[in-house]
Amino acid sequence: MEALEAEFLPTVATTGVIKKIGAPRQSERSDYTIVDLEIELEAGPRKSIRTYLVFLPDWLKPDFQPKSLTERRDRNVYRNNINSSDRRTTLAALAGDDWAGFVESTFGMFNSNGGTFDGPEFHNILNSVGNGQQVLVELTQERQKTDELTEDGRPIYRKTENYTVGKFHEYKDTVVVALEKRAGRAREAMVKKDFDIPSFVVAWDEGGDEAEG
Repeated sequence: MEALEAEFLPTVATTGVIKKIGAPRQSERSDYTIVDLEIELEAGPRKSIRTYLVFLPDWLKPDFQPKSLTERRDRNVYRNNINSSDRRTTLAALAGDDWAGFVESTFGMFNSNGGTFDGPEFHNILNSVGNGQQVLVELTQERQKTDELTEDGRPIYRKTENYTVGKFHEYKDTVVVALEKRAGRAREAMVKKDFDIPSFVVAWDEGGDEAEG
């Protein structure tokens, strides 16, 4: 039986505050270490949303070289979560303006533990810089993997009624203005193409409606 696909949901830019940072845990399906994050949203389709910091401990060491990553999956996870020249990573969103302090504390953790990652100490470091951190985040419609396959054997993903964290943005006025202009273009395209809803909205431009659970 073919799975039903949810109706289209627009991508939503909104602001929030990091309220909970979980202790580092080992993934059950990979070698990655995972830190669960909960963001309390200030506006938008949800009151809060969960996301994750995903990494390998070696990526945080002072002498780590990103060019050493040979697997495409590792490169993508590193770029999305740890460090990137063209996007706001999850770790950068957590550290906010105290990136230098975070790096100094993390390097100090490795130096004081003989180069070994210390989960509880790293958890304390993340809490010291990230708990209460304001973030600018883009929510996208969740897509779930189904048991169906395309003709060439690739899995089929279908839209759900839920949102997930698509990306973080640097929280500054110029970025906010750029997102508002993007929302304006999406509204214009909606009218021009006779769509029911725009493809992109900013939550702070939605009249202050209360978020749903």
